[in-house]
Amino acid sequence: MRVRLQVGAALFCLALAPVLVVPGDAAGAGGRLAETVSSYLRLHATDPVAWQPWGEMALEQARREEKLIFLVVGHAACRRCAELERETFADPEVVAELNTRFIPILVDRDMRPDLDVYWSKVAKALNGTTDWPQVFVLTPELLPVFVGNDLPPRPRDGRIGLLDLLRTLAKTWQEERPGLLAQGEEGRRSLPVPATVQLPRKEGKPGEPTNETERDGRERAAGRVLAEINLETGTFSSELEFPRVTGLSLLLREGVRLQQKPWLAGVRKVLDHLAAGGVRDLLGGAFRHGSLDREGNLPRCELLLADNVLLARLYLEGYQATGEGRYAGVARSILDDLLARFRLPEGGLATALIVTGPGPSEGPAGETCDTWTPALIRAELVDAADTFLQVIAPVPGRQDGGGALRLLVAPTEMESIQARFRGELQRLAGARAHRAPPRRDVQLLTSWNALAAGVYALAARVLDDPRYHAVARELLTPILEQYNQHGRIPHVRVGDTWGSETFLDDTAFVVQALLEFYETDFRFDHLTLAWKMSREMLQRFTVGNGGMLRLTPVGDKQEMLPDQVVVADWQGLPSGNAAAWEALARLNLWRRDPELTARLAEMTASLPSWLGAEGHRGGDVLRLLDFAPATVREVIVVGDPQDTRVKSMLMPIRQCLNLGEVVAVVTPGAMPDAQAWPGLSGREMVAEVPTIYVCAQGLCQIKTFDKFAWGSREQGCDIRK
Repeated sequence: MRVRLQVGAALFCLALAPVLVVPGDAAGAGGRLAETVSSYLRLHATDPVAWQPWGEMALEQARREEKLIFLVVGHAACRRCAELERETFADPEVVAELNTRFIPILVDRDMRPDLDVYWSKVAKALNGTTDWPQVFVLTPELLPVFVGNDLPPRPRDGRIGLLDLLRTLAKTWQEERPGLLAQGEEGRRSLPVPATVQLPRKEGKPGEPTNETERDGRERAAGRVLAEINLETGTFSSELEFPRVTGLSLLLREGVRLQQKPWLAGVRKVLDHLAAGGVRDLLGGAFRHGSLDREGNLPRCELLLADNVLLARLYLEGYQATGEGRYAGVARSILDDLLARFRLPEGGLATALIVTGPGPSEGPAGETCDTWTPALIRAELVDAADTFLQVIAPVPGRQDGGGALRLLVAPTEMESIQARFRGELQRLAGARAHRAPPRRDVQLLTSWNALAAGVYALAARVLDDPRYHAVARELLTPILEQYNQHGRIPHVRVGDTWGSETFLDDTAFVVQALLEFYETDFRFDHLTLAWKMSREMLQRFTVGNGGMLRLTPVGDKQEMLPDQVVVADWQGLPSGNAAAWEALARLNLWRRDPELTARLAEMTASLPSWLGAEGHRGGDVLRLLDFAPATVREVIVVGDPQDTRVKSMLMPIRQCLNLGEVVAVVTPGAMPDAQAWPGLSGREMVAEVPTIYVCAQGLCQIKTFDKFAWGSREQGCDIRK
């Protein structure tokens, strides 16, 4: 019998037939998983399936034994990955089929972002989705012959069972191999052309931004973001399960730049809706990774570090742009909750929290999350429950009527209500502590921790809280120790063991964090280290004469796969190119390196062409345009950074979202070398009084402390006027 299996856009013609079941031995492969620096792979080291990590050893075995590859891409915080493991990969017949007729390979997308990028593009092209887990069957030459993600062991609800699929593919591989190879070649031809690192050609003077480049790239992208927002509710009109945070940041920044009040109102509506609860954990402060419904009342179980770091940054920017103290309060609650629940014993922040134990209510897919019912609240709060439930209550959505807590008051009352019921919220948090604790993904990702360090430094100066500055240093110190010892920044750490891989994102976010450190404490060694690392980054990740940077270092073995270049956001997170080029632009305002200046100008002019219609997915990389020479502002204070007069000059500036602005403090008598740092040299105190220089296009306004009239946030926001 022959059947046609339709999986998204991929069409397969296969024969169904039973095959002999022979048990396999997973011991050797499991040992290789246990030796990896991946919490996800280590979790599966004792699986009955003989998983191997991606690498030349497994790929060469597939070629030598002429076996198909069964590839799964997942991660530790993936709920469906755990379900697939419990149900499908525990089935003895499925295990035997995989171990005898295939080479099973398991990839941790967090550990190997290069493989995640490539295979996600394959899944999108052939199956129309990038959900995890991603399941592929490949020829030894890595030609895709099957793409899927949700596979029960046996047929169910119209879905093919994995056992039948494996038996059919194995038989076809043995008996009709030319046809299957032809099918794989057809699949390969369907894949998108790999991104080139070279920049698109532009008409006119090289490196000269046009008005269309400067304006329409950001404005058009912001308009796309606005179109996704329901302005009545603050929810999203599309099927987004989690807000595109970098897109909201773009909309906010463009609203400030272009003085578009409707755009600012749209962002505020979303910020208020998210802050009120649902996906936000009101008992802790951090946000869960999206919701199963558009309104955010059926939150998912996972809390991801990267989501929360980006949301903290967004709320800080919201506070800077609007002056609304409630946004500063939300940012604080996120950052404090990360310290309370994500901190690792070895230092740094964990990748994720995953709620998997029994809870008070169960979701439609069987997951258990932090949800409440009025009855549970009354049992804990007793006499105070009725008053509490009038302003903070679970929104029903679960099978038992339970739901996530949500504030039922106007946005302007959020802070006062949470302060008024702080005791009740703490009692509920205490009751929650007796439930099954969430599982932590103890893997430390350098890129995410560096991103967090930069945001904690930003919070330290915006909120005037030195505690966050200490946290920022704590997060970056072990990463810099690895760099000082080995000259590279490893991507991942589990326990005390660091991995060997390094990626663009790791270096780019560290450099970006060092710049945030400098604008917080003005230690010049942050700038010199950032410059040293950025030059190494350009050498290590640049191909040819320029263009965008590749994800993996030049010269690293790529195991038969093309180089990956990521420009726009990837899976909702800023790309390494976004962090790298913004950091380089900021650094070069002080350094003024001719070669880098030319390259940045070319990059700025070509960026909208790179993004094309996907500009709304490039919220962070578009920040580069804020630092174009025609619009950037340099603020230099000459004085002692510890002088209270200098601090009073900086505070109103720090509390405002001044786009395309770099800030420096230089101490008289300790000026940087004029040849190396011309942008910071030649500034003097006037009349021995702290002096501020506000410069644009080579022209500076100069004011001394005694003539400095900015005493409020609003006056600091007028620095450009």
